[in-house]
Amino acid sequence: MFYQLEDEAVGISAQEINSSILTLGYISEKELEKLYKPLGFSARAYEECVKKNSIFSSRLELFDSYAVIRLDVDELNCRVTLLVSKNLVLAVTNDDKKRSLRDAFMSLVSKINCSSATEEKAVGLFLEEIMNSRKSDLEELQQRLNSLEEAVFGESTENDFNKSLLEIKNGLLCFRSLCEQVIEICEGLAESENRLFDGGEKGSLKANSARADRFKEKIDLLRDSVNHIWDSYQAFLDIRLNQSMKRFTLLTTVFFPITIIVGWYGMNFKYMPELSWKYGYAYVAALTVAVVAALFIWLKKRKWL
Repeated sequence: MFYQLEDEAVGISAQEINSSILTLGYISEKELEKLYKPLGFSARAYEECVKKNSIFSSRLELFDSYAVIRLDVDELNCRVTLLVSKNLVLAVTNDDKKRSLRDAFMSLVSKINCSSATEEKAVGLFLEEIMNSRKSDLEELQQRLNSLEEAVFGESTENDFNKSLLEIKNGLLCFRSLCEQVIEICEGLAESENRLFDGGEKGSLKANSARADRFKEKIDLLRDSVNHIWDSYQAFLDIRLNQSMKRFTLLTTVFFPITIIVGWYGMNFKYMPELSWKYGYAYVAALTVAVVAALFIWLKKRKWL
């Protein structure tokens, strides 16, 4: 999809692009394969768009007449590349069905001021909208983190607690990586001498960098909370294990005298106390119960049970 910015944003086809009017485009990598040459981009720019990275990273390539800005959005297999030339800002994604990216582009088209729009403003606003599209995800992660914290201190953790905490940690890591990439791109463009990003308009790039930095600080606070909750959870597990070992030890203590009695009366001697007594069996049974009861009462008084 392409939008030409005149008095208002007007949808056009790729063949209707006017090089003298600022145009915004959102296409897939497959569509770019057919369009990059007619639009004035080199094969190297196309290769930068389709190249897969093994880690989260941004890339900024500045050429004489255009710029290539690559951004890993939230997953290793989801990326967007901005191809920026005179009067053209083209967003290229490997997943054109990714709603967050499409929504960010449509928000850019609806918010940008057509009368004062420039390539730099379009890039800055698009990066801002990408980050804003992730704010709801960040709020959801924060709510889940609060729920896990309440579960730990309420001693009501579920069996999948570790998995849930790891998912939150990975989500925060993805968002933090996005912030770092936005900061790196904005600072690189603000410091560049490319004529596409020239003059006083670089102030919006610096503002985006500062906004991303504030996001990153908030994420770091949440990551500290993750570590705090994990430490609390481990302490909770240690306490529960200690309680279990305490109960096991006390039960062993209570039944240890019975083991002695059973071993004693299990010996094969002809002459033993109560062996030939009519009430010998009842006596041993009563003695066993009495010993266990006495130990139980004693432990209760000592508040060990």
